[in-house]
Amino acid sequence: MKWLKRLRAAESASRQASRRQAASRRAASRAPEGPRAPGGSRDSDRDRDFGRDRDRDSGRDRDRDSGRDRDRDSGRGPSGAARATGGQELVAGWPDVSLDIHDPLVTLFRLEAEDQGYTATLVDDDQLEVGRPGEEGRFTVWLTNLRQLAVQEPEDQWPALVADFVGTLVSTAEMNESDALDVTDFMLVRTLLRSRVYAEDYQTGTDEVVSRPVAPGLIEVLVIDRISSLMIVPAETAREWPATWGELFEVAHNNVRGDGPLEVVHDDVDGVPTAQLYGETAYVTAHALWTDDYPVTGLHGALVVIPAQGQVYTARLDGDPLPDVMNAMVRIGWVGFSEGPRSITPNVFWWHHGRLEVAATVEPDKDGDGWALAVVITPAFKEFLNSF
Repeated sequence: MKWLKRLRAAESASRQASRRQAASRRAASRAPEGPRAPGGSRDSDRDRDFGRDRDRDSGRDRDRDSGRDRDRDSGRGPSGAARATGGQELVAGWPDVSLDIHDPLVTLFRLEAEDQGYTATLVDDDQLEVGRPGEEGRFTVWLTNLRQLAVQEPEDQWPALVADFVGTLVSTAEMNESDALDVTDFMLVRTLLRSRVYAEDYQTGTDEVVSRPVAPGLIEVLVIDRISSLMIVPAETAREWPATWGELFEVAHNNVRGDGPLEVVHDDVDGVPTAQLYGETAYVTAHALWTDDYPVTGLHGALVVIPAQGQVYTARLDGDPLPDVMNAMVRIGWVGFSEGPRSITPNVFWWHHGRLEVAATVEPDKDGDGWALAVVITPAFKEFLNSF
């Protein structure tokens, strides 16, 4: 209640004006109707977006969980996709963004940071610079994932949500300060290398990072596992190591595999058999790069969606009605992407011949007075469909 009182005091001067503006913005950006998000446990991923990647200026990882536990990317829990029903707002329907005090999440963030001995300066819609007064080493925080989490909670739960977010962010940053890792020691670092899949437009700041394309619209990014956080590897650092980037990714893959396989959780969505690759790990998305290691592919491969960190869903391509399989995967992919957090892409991929390629792109589309999803089948997958 302390937070609610402080928030109300900060906003009381112009609450009515703020609400009118917010209502106008929300009315202009309603999302397409679609299924609700996959159910299951709330993940305790440390990548609940401390930001989007490592903070280059401070040397801290922005890509940490703001939850209570280390990001062992638990995803959205096993077999939750089958419960995809109802309506869901598009990302544009997240809590409104503004550059003033009337953004409640920004206000709550600032108040919580202040109680932790930090200041937070809003520099862009969802970007804050955080640091201790009079000290160097300010770091950047993105609120994108916090907004995705907040839209799923009643407003009276936001203070607790933000307190958890900021508290974990600060404790992780301070832990890394006290336990500095010598990234120039390759023999030490090599055992900590891992990789994750991100959207190709993933924000990595101004510095180049070690990444490579793995499918249209997707990149694989090299990271260092720090126990309490992960650090995206700057290209400048990797160039000092005695290995090519290809060799570094090979080491990372071996390390991810060495952590153990994921659990295959079978489910059913509208009569279509599906499977989730599920695990308490931050590197679930990397396993999509070796999908056929798991018993989830059919005679013609599998459809795969990677909607967010911790979420990989598949559907076998055998002799089943392919439109039904595609529709099921579109639903799962859109729900996971729109709810997040740590969204990647709603697109549907086709795993065959040992690689991923796009089977269909998925975007919101205005449909009369409402919204729908525009699904565009790629020429390669259309040719495959026509063969049936």
